[in-house]
Amino acid sequence: MTTKEIQDYFIAVWPEGVPVDDPVTLNNLMALAVQKVYDQYTGDAPPVTKPLDVRITAVSWLFTSDPEEVERSQPAHDCEECKAGNRRAQEYLRANPGRTLALADMTYVEEW
Repeated sequence: MTTKEIQDYFIAVWPEGVPVDDPVTLNNLMALAVQKVYDQYTGDAPPVTKPLDVRITAVSWLFTSDPEEVERSQPAHDCEECKAGNRRAQEYLRANPGRTLALADMTYVEEW
């Protein structure tokens, strides 16, 4: 069996009026982030190669209303999809002052 460590990036809009330390909302966002990871291994076309197991090993959250902070939080990996998401997040905050985003840097391990 071989393993492969993956770095990923997840961004969601934090609900208005909810403190960023709200455990229920954070748990719900965590579940969405994990589901996003697993969803990439589903589907029919083209045939999706699925690992034997996927383990989430680390998640680091950042809550911010600052587009520049979002820009600085660009994940270490150079994935075009994640960089585009980072740019969209900056644009969202510029267009919606006062809103907060939840950004998660995620690390998971695929077992093949």
